[in-house]
This record gives sequence, C-alpha cells and structure tokens, in this order.
Amino acid sequence: MKRFLLLAGIFCLLISLQFGLIASLPGWLALTPLLPVASLSFSIHFGKREALWWLVGQGIFLDFFHLGFVPWETVSFAFAAAVVFFCARHVFSGRSLYGIAACAIALQTSLFLSEGGMLFLADLRGIPSLPWPLFLTLSLQQGMLLLGLSALAFVKSAPMKKGVSFYETL
Repeated sequence: MKRFLLLAGIFCLLISLQFGLIASLPGWLALTPLLPVASLSFSIHFGKREALWWLVGQGIFLDFFHLGFVPWETVSFAFAAAVVFFCARHVFSGRSLYGIAACAIALQTSLFLSEGGMLFLADLRGIPSLPWPLFLTLSLQQGMLLLGLSALAFVKSAPMKKGVSFYETL
C-alpha cells in the first residue's frame, strides 16, 4: 500500500509539473514530455515496471480534461505502454543508453501511430480535430524532446538510485 501511495504521489507531482509548469513554457518547450521520460526511466532503467501505469494515467488525465492532441488518448497511451513493456522485456536492454533510446523511440512511434489512427478515425466521423501538418510537427518535436530527455535521464541516473532504493525498502 505504501508503494502504491508513493507511486500515486509521484504521478500527481509529475502530472502537476507537466501541465501546470511545463505547459506554460514558450514555443516547443511546452511539449516537453516529463511524465513519459520519468515513466521510461523508472520502468526500464530501474526495472520498476509499475511506472508504466503512469502513461495510462496520463492518457486518462488528458481524456478527462480534454487536453490531448486527439480524442481517446487513454487508448493511445495504453497501447504505447504495452509496446514499451514488450520492447523493454523482450527486445532491448535497459542497462544501456541504446536500449533506453530505442525504447523512447518505440514509445514515441507507438504514440504517433495510435494517435494518428485516432485522428484519422475522428476525421472519418467528422469530429473536429488537429490538422495533420500540425500533428506531424508536434509529434516530431515531442519525439525529439523525449529522446533527448531520456538520454539525459539515463546519464544522470546515479542520484535517482537513492530514491529507488528507498522505494524498495517500502
């Protein structure tokens, strides 16, 4: 129960930072994917797979407050979490920078494909949504930020190991 409460508290803190502080930054910096980077770091590099639920939680949050690029963000983020779980478990190692980068690329690609599919379905149904060129630009910028921040989180992961060891004692 303590672990769940700690993970829920970290999720609330990250979601508040993501949509309260980072979203107010100018230009493309507002697209900084803080929660997916943290989810990748904790789940892949530190082996705490339960942190992938943060991605599903972000999808629920985006759907509840209608803040996402496309409708049905929960489905997109759940698909992305499943792809990252499969890639981290069976394809890539979480102990190397290449493995983290490959999982970040898999995350962004799966989000791009699933959100693109949702955008296509929304266009077919006549639901007003994001224009395709803007969607492609935003996805590319967010992917570059995700890749760079994931690499940075991997390189600077030594201080985080103390927090993870505290989590393991609960």
